Amino acid sequence: MHVTGNKITMACVSAVWLALLTSGCGNLICDPPKPENLGAVPESPHTIVLFWDGPAYDYCAGHCSIDYSVYRNGKLVGSGLWQYEDSGLAPATLYCYVVESSYGYCEYCEDDYYYENGDEDCSEIFSSLLWINWEEKRSRVVCVETFPLSNISGTVTSFNSGIEDIEIDLIAVFPYRGSSFTLTGATGNYRFTDLENGNYLIAPSDTAFTFIPETREILIHNGDITGLDFEVRE
Repeated sequence: MHVTGNKITMACVSAVWLALLTSGCGNLICDPPKPENLGAVPESPHTIVLFWDGPAYDYCAGHCSIDYSVYRNGKLVGSGLWQYEDSGLAPATLYCYVVESSYGYCEYCEDDYYYENGDEDCSEIFSSLLWINWEEKRSRVVCVETFPLSNISGTVTSFNSGIEDIEIDLIAVFPYRGSSFTLTGATGNYRFTDLENGNYLIAPSDTAFTFIPETREILIHNGDITGLDFEVRE
């Protein structure tokens, strides 16, 4: 098959018409299939995963690939085939996504032959065929909120009475993010706020007392943790 300007051979036209007639399109205009079953789940305070169903190719248009573009709050952020992970997001924030499908590169033209050189590019051939709707874009919308940052809390007591001004150290072990501390309040309560997911070590720090337990190791994963208590043995 040879292509000169906008002229295409009848063999190519016949092949595409055959693909149309055998694909069950139902009309003379091929539109890209709309992504179906679009969903989104927060994976962390900073990450949302989107997923959907849809074909990788559309045979109505003559074996054309389908491109899926992902927009976040109206801005193009990437693309994917059935799944996309969006990261670097703000905690406890609502994001709305549009997944949009459109025709991509068309490979098939005649006798399952794949044209690879620039003179016989099937995309250029198909772009001149009126039954392929190159401008049509089909989309779905979904909104989801990221997880908030987490808080942890506990109490330091001696014989069921809270002890004030006990230093509580917190170390972000993995991934390592340094350390911080706080002091227990009048009722022995302490609290750390706005913590990222990860592994932490909590330890009271006062040489005048022995604490049971001496330390606590915790895993924070998209939620608050309470009851991280320590008992003082003098």
